[in-house]
Amino acid sequence: CSSDLHKYIVVERSIHMINPGERLRELCEERQISINHLAKMSGVPVSTIKNIIYGNSKNPGVQTIAKICRALGITLAEFFEE
Repeated sequence: CSSDLHKYIVVERSIHMINPGERLRELCEERQISINHLAKMSGVPVSTIKNIIYGNSKNPGVQTIAKICRALGITLAEFFEE
């Protein structure tokens, strides 16, 4: 249990070190995935993904990012790596 807590704390600290919108844009470009396709893959509305990418949602929810990560085949920790 304590290792799960440690992982959570590490992810929480990392959230403030990167820009989620820039990171999401980078991941989509690397995978050649459009915003619309990512929305379909993840079940996250297109408007939410756009808000993250364009900086209108500076602190997106962990559940939203987790859905996107699952669709991209990465972990939350990998999303928040610099």
